[in-house]
Amino acid sequence: MRGPENQNVPSFFLDVEQRIPQDHPQDRPLCPALQPNGEALCLDRHGRLNPRQDPTTLFGYFRDATLVLVSHSHWDHFDPQVVGSYLVSNPESILIAEHSAAEALAAEFELFPDIEGRVHGLELDRGEETQMSFSGIEVEVISAPADVPNLGFIVRVSGSTFLHSGDSSYDSTTAADFGALALADRDIDLAFLPYWYFTDPSGESIVAEVPARYYVPMHYAGEQLSAVFPAVRSLYPHAILFRRALEIWPP
Repeated sequence: MRGPENQNVPSFFLDVEQRIPQDHPQDRPLCPALQPNGEALCLDRHGRLNPRQDPTTLFGYFRDATLVLVSHSHWDHFDPQVVGSYLVSNPESILIAEHSAAEALAAEFELFPDIEGRVHGLELDRGEETQMSFSGIEVEVISAPADVPNLGFIVRVSGSTFLHSGDSSYDSTTAADFGALALADRDIDLAFLPYWYFTDPSGESIVAEVPARYYVPMHYAGEQLSAVFPAVRSLYPHAILFRRALEIWPP
């Protein structure tokens, strides 16, 4: 997503889950970023970015997102008050969210009538997908395999394509479910997948069904990264690992 200094590029929020270090400054959102073709894309969960801060402080860092993408309604990926307040503060931003998250927003956010026209709640059957386009950003929304209704997003912007799999599962059918989506045909540059696919050889069959030029392990939620990162590196030495707030890739 763009920050305030980049005012002319398409931008978006994602609900990438990342670990919040104990020494993380209270006034800064935890936000790894990517820069495909010189454009800044900030990727972070749009919810409780830091439990020690008022989440609305996020608005001063990242304004006017073209899209806000929410994979599902779990608390660590979605907060109706934060998302609703963000949409009120940024009247051009559009939300694409899994159906239950959109329903929670409608039920719990008092000013929902003011933003209702910019909220797109989607309910997809397993293996189903749909396509959407907003302000130069092409989005394929897929039903990514999970234990709960869960959207994955294939986003194309400025010549780059990335996949975010949401809270995708890790069970005996996950590889086959991803395989049925024929992701090899999508020419994915960056694939954001849960880190647990990358820490054990049993996850290799899943990763193989999501071919990409680069992989970004995600969903760090308090794990001991001193153990997670070496495990990832041993199997995927070229994986992109974010260690610090507002870290940029490529460096």
